Amino acid sequence: MPSVYVKLRELWRQCHEVRVGYLARTRELLEEVKRPAANAAFEQLLGEVAALHCRIFRRSPRRRPELIALLQGAVYTAAHDVDKGRELYKQAEQRFQQSMQTTNQLAFIGGAFFGALIGMIAGYWMIGLTTSKLPLAGNLADGQTIASLCFYGLFGSLTSIWLRVSAMSLQQVDSLAFVIVSGMIQPFIALGFVAVIFVIIRYQVLGISIGTEGNKEAVLWVAAFLCGFSERFAPAILNSTAAAFTAGKSASK
Repeated sequence: MPSVYVKLRELWRQCHEVRVGYLARTRELLEEVKRPAANAAFEQLLGEVAALHCRIFRRSPRRRPELIALLQGAVYTAAHDVDKGRELYKQAEQRFQQSMQTTNQLAFIGGAFFGALIGMIAGYWMIGLTTSKLPLAGNLADGQTIASLCFYGLFGSLTSIWLRVSAMSLQQVDSLAFVIVSGMIQPFIALGFVAVIFVIIRYQVLGISIGTEGNKEAVLWVAAFLCGFSERFAPAILNSTAAAFTAGKSASK
């Protein structure tokens, strides 16, 4: 174990030295091409190049060597033609955003899967908990029902994420942790909706009876799936419930 620790520490030191050396060479490059008579457009481009450098090192995308080469070419070219240099910079920025989009999408899906796994573990844990330590929850639903509702709610949430992830705009998000956490909370939001909608349907809070005695369980499963899949299903029922409560209070007055 100590030898592995020493090797990892040495590898980290070497990576740090390479990074520091590259930053020093970049500064020298900027000073080399930076002329006293440079115009405002050239100065602006240098600032944008430096800012994109920081973003690249912060996230270390897979295409980093290619991006660095484009930025270096942009600085060299801008010393003679600012417009041509900006074209190269735009290429580097576009490719960096494409790389960020792909990485963040994968991180979002990974976070959602991890959140769904935790939700499933919590659902199976509730099977024993409702019978032993939470008899009140057991009166609302047995453990098998809670586990099945968790499964359908989480599966609906993951299905929705799979369908929407390609349309998500995540290329501007620099924090990988934020992307992962954002993905993780999606299944838990679905479980929260499932719990409330289950009570509303089970006890006919809105006075609506859905399904028959033989298929009520299937109706609950479909409702649980829709809570995770549709962004409008659960809020629509909750809005109707809130309106019913408000109307009831107004009538009582």
